[in-house]
Amino acid sequence: ANQERSVSAVETRFREGRGSLSDLLAEETTLLELRMHHRSTRYDQLLSYIAYAELLGELTPTLIQNLTEE
Repeated sequence: ANQERSVSAVETRFREGRGSLSDLLAEETTLLELRMHHRSTRYDQLLSYIAYAELLGELTPTLIQNLTEE
């Protein structure tokens, strides 16, 4: 949320002619990197939970479907 506000602020400055394109692109790149890291972490978390459920013998198609719909 903070990075999204930062991108928005830099975008506003850019549109008003008070900021550079490189500043805007840097902020957008940082936001994209944060989103990618979040998704990667969530993916790793899901894989770990699925592996744990499998070890316990509790892995079912329904559980997998419920996890991937979140």
